[in-house]
Order: sequence, then C-alpha cells, then structure tokens
Amino acid sequence: MNLAQNAEYFSKGIENKYNENYDVAIECFENALKAFPEDHASMYELSSLYAKKGLQEKGFEMIENAVALDSSNKWYKIRLADFYKIQNNYEEFVNIYDKLLENEPNNLEYLEVYINALLHIGRYEQVTEKLDVYEDNIGVSEYISIQKIEIYNMLGKKDKVIEEMEKLSEAYPYDTRYMSMLAE
Repeated sequence: MNLAQNAEYFSKGIENKYNENYDVAIECFENALKAFPEDHASMYELSSLYAKKGLQEKGFEMIENAVALDSSNKWYKIRLADFYKIQNNYEEFVNIYDKLLENEPNNLEYLEVYINALLHIGRYEQVTEKLDVYEDNIGVSEYISIQKIEIYNMLGKKDKVIEEMEKLSEAYPYDTRYMSMLAE
C-alpha cells in the first residue's frame, strides 16, 4: 500500500476527469486503487466514469464497494440509489432514501425524489405523509394539495379530500375555485 502514489494518481484522475479525458481518468483512478485498494473516493469516481462509458455493471460494483467501505457518505449513497433507479429497483432506491431522510428529514431535494419513487411503486399512504412534510417546509401549495386530493380520492378517503380543499380555501380565500370545489 502506497498512499503517496494513491494520492498522486487520484489527483491526476480528478484533473483528467475535469478536462474530459475520461479514459485517462479511469486509468488514473484504477492505478490509485492498485496503490490503495480501499480507496473509496476512487471507487466513487470510477462508478460515474464507468457508467459514462456504458459499463453499468462495473460502475454499480464500484459504488457498492465504496458504500461498503464508507457507509456514512451521503454522496455515495445517492449515487448507489441512482444506480438502483437505472435498474428499476425502486425498493432499494427507497430504502436508501429512507436512511438519508432519517438524517435530514426536511431536505426538500431528498423528499422530492423520494416522493416520486414512492409514487412509482404505489406507496400512496407514504406519499401523502411525505407531502405533508414537504408542505410543512414550504407552506400550503396548490400543487401539493391537488396531488394529495387525487391520492385521497383514489384511496377513497373523502374526509381527507374535504380537509385538503378546506385548507386550500383558507390559504387562498380570494380564489373561488376552491370554494366551488368544496361545495361539490
């Protein structure tokens, strides 16, 4: 294990990556791994470079290894989730975002992708819960309320539909659409 060589190769890899010399960058990061096999940062970089080259399996393997070596790194987890999404493995994608949201429950970016994934796999009850969290952060939103109303209608929860419409009419008292929707 040679950490000086590892650092040198990693640095050259970053430089080549930013100069869009992807083949050279891959070679540098691979050499960095030869010098220090537990270099999860090089694995992370290789995961995206392999994916760029169409080598999804190698990229997936690299990011899995990086997460195994440093499971606290949120960027590694996000990249791993992205690979799961590409594979249409939304269950694993959601599992990763469950953990990310434990640490940052009000992260709107996380909430947005998480909600979309939950919608994709049909976990509508969880969608409405997370839309509530999202709304707690940004305030009452027509877009969010309409989404919740559609889900509540689909789930047959008429009381929740009325509750959402009342909330909209209170938040936007001069918009008569909500009052007429509520009357219906």
